Amino acid sequence: MFARYSFLPLLVLVLLQGCSSQLKPEGERFQLLSHYPDNAEGAKYGSENLDTGALVDSQYALTDRNLYLTLGGDLGFFNQTCPLKVGVERGDARFSENSLDALEYASRNGFDVVNISARVTKAGDWFAYHDDETGRAAANKQGHRKKFYDLSTNDLSTLRLRDRDGQLTDDRIPSIKEIANTWDPYLAHQRLAINIQGDATLDQLSELNRIVKRALASGSYFFTSGKLYQLQHLRGLDHGVYLGYVWGPDSLSSQRYKRSIRQAISNDKMYQRNRGSSNRAIDLALAKQNHPKLSATEVARKLGYNAGLHVDIRSYAKHSTIYQRAKENNLSVSTYSINGDDYHINTLQSLASKNKPLPDVADVTTSKYKVCASLFPRLITENGGYLPMTDQGKKISQLPRNGDFSAIELQGDYLKNGYYLAIDGEVKSLKINKIVAKKVTKKAVVITVPEIPADTDLNVVFDPIHIVIPE
Repeated sequence: MFARYSFLPLLVLVLLQGCSSQLKPEGERFQLLSHYPDNAEGAKYGSENLDTGALVDSQYALTDRNLYLTLGGDLGFFNQTCPLKVGVERGDARFSENSLDALEYASRNGFDVVNISARVTKAGDWFAYHDDETGRAAANKQGHRKKFYDLSTNDLSTLRLRDRDGQLTDDRIPSIKEIANTWDPYLAHQRLAINIQGDATLDQLSELNRIVKRALASGSYFFTSGKLYQLQHLRGLDHGVYLGYVWGPDSLSSQRYKRSIRQAISNDKMYQRNRGSSNRAIDLALAKQNHPKLSATEVARKLGYNAGLHVDIRSYAKHSTIYQRAKENNLSVSTYSINGDDYHINTLQSLASKNKPLPDVADVTTSKYKVCASLFPRLITENGGYLPMTDQGKKISQLPRNGDFSAIELQGDYLKNGYYLAIDGEVKSLKINKIVAKKVTKKAVVITVPEIPADTDLNVVFDPIHIVIPE
């Protein structure tokens, strides 16, 4: 349900004849939308291929529901912000992970935090790369796998990033310096999170801090790591920067992740030929993540002011005192999951239903709209009276609060037949009432019983109850 989305929401495909790949969209400002947020499509920037009339009508229809279309193709909330901050891991999911485009579109889509991976080579150069080996996210045409730390400048020049389907692109792995020099968020509150992967010497960490601090304003970025010595060194260099200590995943999460990966690649011939080394690689990767989990008190004592815990959502749900202890030590709390966004969001929903505190930030790989609309359906308002003129606008006005507004074009056939696609992926009926006949001994009574979907608001007006009494 919440898999990484690989295409623009269908509403955008209707409005756009093409998609700009420029880092800052070009085009004239639409005066009718000038009061919209800076990352709204048609507000401060707009594509030259936009159908202006359709865009304005769709934006007004969305705003009538407290939504707006972003420059990146997601949906934002117009008046009320999402109570939970949402971060995206390694950038927008439609692009190669940790690529410049992935970061650009994550900012366009309004994520509060944009996470990138940072890994250093033996030569001391920092790049935006997650794995300790090449092959999965980037490779050369020969397909040779190498330890990232051992890569030479020549090796790096031959590597190309893979797209989300695993195909090699023309894009190279960006350096942290490139990212720091080009990071230009659309919204003032957006922050760049630099997630340090693997080992690094103190000198290398100092160089990373120098690169970032020279290019980015204080408060616009922060560092995270699962290795406390790295964060302690960075604290010595900068007393004000936020530092996030990453707990390794819960043991059950690791087991399920391992099982899902092996199931996914069990039919691959290369995997079958190299089963032993593949299994060892998976075990090694998980073992590196399972470092000791330091307590909130110890993290606060060693990192001081402006620090936080980043924990697996399974651990967060299992240990109910994590949030309380973190707050007692003035730490923020972020959650992540290695078991997919479905599990992450469902667990957050479960916590909310039990009136348990939610984390300050949830790092995901799906869209911010889906996270917030799933957890806080009241962010979507009822139709406020705007009368749309286009088919797209009319579909927007017809949908209930729990409808999936990011799939407007898909909704067309459903709506014609009295149904709609809900945010949870289920197809639901628009019909409010159904007739249920009840047998009685003295009176024949026909009662109209309201049929209400579980997650639909109750502020609707039902038809009057009709009672027929035989003479």
